[in-house]
Amino acid sequence: MNRSLRDIISCFETMEYGIDDLAGTGFRKSLILGLTSIGTKSELSSIDLEVGTTGIRVDVGHRGAAKGNLLEALLHVAEGRLSSLIFVTQTKALAKSRNSDPERTGNMVYFEILNRDIKRYYGTLITCPVGVLGAFLDE
Repeated sequence: MNRSLRDIISCFETMEYGIDDLAGTGFRKSLILGLTSIGTKSELSSIDLEVGTTGIRVDVGHRGAAKGNLLEALLHVAEGRLSSLIFVTQTKALAKSRNSDPERTGNMVYFEILNRDIKRYYGTLITCPVGVLGAFLDE
């Protein structure tokens, strides 16, 4: 999983997005497209890419949907289809800039809250290695 994390970070460093590229579902699709060089498209529900036995999920939308995707991904681990997970999301600052009210996140998932939730569930519900990466806008 550590190699996959490094590969994702390397991909992020080459991606360039402006504020106009961040609206709607196009941003999620662009992130996935930018990461396709490190893995293969997954046939597993709630998993976008696979690198060996590591599942990668990109979530930059609704917080509740992201938690549902986390549960679905954990089911794949429990069934032995995956051994580790990486979630790619956005930072809180980026979520605010993507929202129509830049003072709020608009119930979007973001790194700080997803990381907090994973830490809270780790060791009980979550028993596999899980990495969380947050995309940010470098202005």
